[in-house]
Amino acid sequence: MALLSIVLISVAALVFYLGHPQQRFRPVPLSRQQTLAGGLFSLVAGLLAGAAVFSSLTLVFVCLITLMTVWGLLPLLSLLPALPSYRPAPRGRSAGTSRPEPAPLGLQPDWWQKSLVGLVGGYLLSVALVGVFAWAGPGGISAVGKVQFNMWLITPLWLLLFSLVYLIPTGKQALKWLLIANLVVWQILTIIRGMAG
Repeated sequence: MALLSIVLISVAALVFYLGHPQQRFRPVPLSRQQTLAGGLFSLVAGLLAGAAVFSSLTLVFVCLITLMTVWGLLPLLSLLPALPSYRPAPRGRSAGTSRPEPAPLGLQPDWWQKSLVGLVGGYLLSVALVGVFAWAGPGGISAVGKVQFNMWLITPLWLLLFSLVYLIPTGKQALKWLLIANLVVWQILTIIRGMAG
């Protein structure tokens, strides 16, 4: 049952990835309906299968680490020469009007910018999210055993955000979205800490 849960969550991650316009495995991304239906069905089925075997906290970690691993590896797999990979259709042109060209091997020019944004912005956002959970979650900041859980929760959240940043079309957009998310979550954390103190 544990393996089934991991496989179904991996399938959900794959379906969500294949529905994104920047994916490089299909000439045309999956439709929004296909992506939502297939991805959510697989994710819910995986979580239900995992709930039968794992505790709720373990299931959170299994889900986050599985998503992080799959979303982190899929862009790298498209670089392998043995796998067919495609460039996304140019904007303004219908994806079905012409045959997509094979993608060039190598990294996209803004991957370094995305990597830096994911490294720094993703880390800061994961610390803020864990802070909000620590202060506003079950038992508050002084709950027994919560310190260790909070410490371990930062890494999977950080790596999940780090891998998700590659689904954002450009490095500038990634910077904008993570900056906005950081400002909002850090402000929420400041308010929560002020109310608790």
